[in-house]
Amino acid sequence: MIYRMATNALDSFEQQWTALGQAAAPFAALNIAIGSGPYAGSGTLAARVGQVIANIQAERIGFEAHPPLREMLDELDDLFENADTVRDAIEFVIENVVPDDDERAARERTLEMLEAIGTFTHDTRGEISEVLTVPAGNEGPASSLRGIRSSVENMSTFPILTADSEVGTIGSGGGAQAGFHSRVDLAMRDLLGSVPRVEDPKAIATILRDSFAVEEVEGHTEVRWIQRSFSGSNSLGGRVSGAQLSLLQRTTDGVARALALLEGLQPLRTDFDREEVNAIRSINRNELIAIRAETGREGGPIVARMDSLYRSLLGDAAQNLDGHVDDLGDRFGFDDENVITLDEELNATNFLTYRDIVEDLRDSWERFRDNELGSDLGTTFLLVDCALTVAKVTVREVYRSMDSVYVEEAARQVSYFVFNGHRVILQDFLAWVEEWTGRQAPELLHQGGRRGAEAIQPVADEIHEQLGTLIASLGTNPGLPPALAHPRVRRPLEELRTYLGRVRQLAADVSQNLPEDQLANPIR
Repeated sequence: MIYRMATNALDSFEQQWTALGQAAAPFAALNIAIGSGPYAGSGTLAARVGQVIANIQAERIGFEAHPPLREMLDELDDLFENADTVRDAIEFVIENVVPDDDERAARERTLEMLEAIGTFTHDTRGEISEVLTVPAGNEGPASSLRGIRSSVENMSTFPILTADSEVGTIGSGGGAQAGFHSRVDLAMRDLLGSVPRVEDPKAIATILRDSFAVEEVEGHTEVRWIQRSFSGSNSLGGRVSGAQLSLLQRTTDGVARALALLEGLQPLRTDFDREEVNAIRSINRNELIAIRAETGREGGPIVARMDSLYRSLLGDAAQNLDGHVDDLGDRFGFDDENVITLDEELNATNFLTYRDIVEDLRDSWERFRDNELGSDLGTTFLLVDCALTVAKVTVREVYRSMDSVYVEEAARQVSYFVFNGHRVILQDFLAWVEEWTGRQAPELLHQGGRRGAEAIQPVADEIHEQLGTLIASLGTNPGLPPALAHPRVRRPLEELRTYLGRVRQLAADVSQNLPEDQLANPIR
């Protein structure tokens, strides 16, 4: 692999210098003087380019004998370093050339080629340096090369994972079934906004009612999908609720009134530009619609986006910047000198009302942002639901990655790690995590609310801790197959532990306001 990298670099380098010689043909006779090094002396630009190309070709012939890797990389680095002195000298001369009209384009092209060669040289020498660098705590360059060799051996030992695995048995967590379920879950979430639980008809009915509108049109029934832009539910019954729902209702009403006024505004300036007027109206309209959609985001609005949208519309007084609302007033000419008739005064008044509505919406958002953001039960339930769903899907990815290194269900049934002095069967542990994230935890939250959230915290803590022990045991515990130490297995396990930590934190956020006497007995 290292030899191929080196020869590919030489091929690219030769092509670049050949292209440079062609681009710099009008300047081929210019003298290029170099003070030291293998290229020391004077020579024409064409001769200098020819010398570099000849040395590249000679180096490639030498590499065909497969010299020791360290020697080959050192020679390659020297070649690039010496060629760079020629490049610098040519660049200095070309930059000081005063071209005539016919040479101007050739000069710009030559400088572009020189810059590209410089970038390629810098990047290639950096890659060589990384391979030759002595890493702390190991045996030096040989260790780096062994690391590369180890990666290549891993890739040849196990199949490359590019699609859903069809390996393994169909059963608890089999690879093919896991891939199918993952695709179904993703499709359901795209369409309905969440994955409904089949054993809860009420939640399914709520999600379907929020996702589709049924209308009688001219004697027949039409069903229309409602894109989930700013409202909806999740499988736990969580909705845009509480303070966020109140803000959403005010914002929806305010944006509707503002848009109606915006569409009715007419320019008062006699010299207005129709394209500019339409453009600034469109900008205001799009930003108002974006505010309405973002306000209803399940899980809560993104603060930076909301602040940015209002700053774009109304400007920033601290930085003395005007917004698009003021820009609209300037383009339309809403000032006293343009108001002559009663109709014009009404038009200008509509603009003032429009601006006041937008300012009121911003004030409502800032109060919500500073005092109430993240405090709604429905919002937090939605976040818990999403975290549990992602954790469940990640368990299937763990199954799939283990199948890909030939640790299938039968092997997982006899593999174990040690936690608190007891053996934990790998397959049983993963099946428990999948069952808990997919059914048990959602049921506790759905049935127990805040007290259910309190009930799942110790289980989430237990799973999180056991996952940490499992990850630390990969490659060191004799009860686990060595193949499980492969990075493609370790990564989904680490992701699963991260998501379980997120579930644990969100559950604590839901239950943090419960009275002490209710925390003692979370579910009766």
